[in-house]
Amino acid sequence: AFIGHEWGHALGSKLSGATIYFADTVMSPFLVFFDTEASTRSQFVAMSIGGYVASALAAVVALALLPRDQLAGQIGLAIVGIGVVATFIAEVPTTVRVARGGPMPRGYVYRSGSLGE
Repeated sequence: AFIGHEWGHALGSKLSGATIYFADTVMSPFLVFFDTEASTRSQFVAMSIGGYVASALAAVVALALLPRDQLAGQIGLAIVGIGVVATFIAEVPTTVRVARGGPMPRGYVYRSGSLGE
């Protein structure tokens, strides 16, 4: 679900024309880094929504495919559910703030300029 969420961010970014940088190592916990200077608020919101849609799709797939009558399936569903809830708690407030005109976020996954800066 996490990888799907990250690819959702990448797809939302690319479809909106936002500037992103892909991680230069597979050891990075994030697939893409969003350029807050070269991208607009609407592109940020599109990037965010892409991640939310991918998370929702992962939850639907997990519900459809994981066996609910077996412990492994129940654990899998719990992990996906916890991940989706944690993502929404961590990311939705920032998306809403930016959509309402607040400042673009800064931090590890938000870059201005090239990834190397």
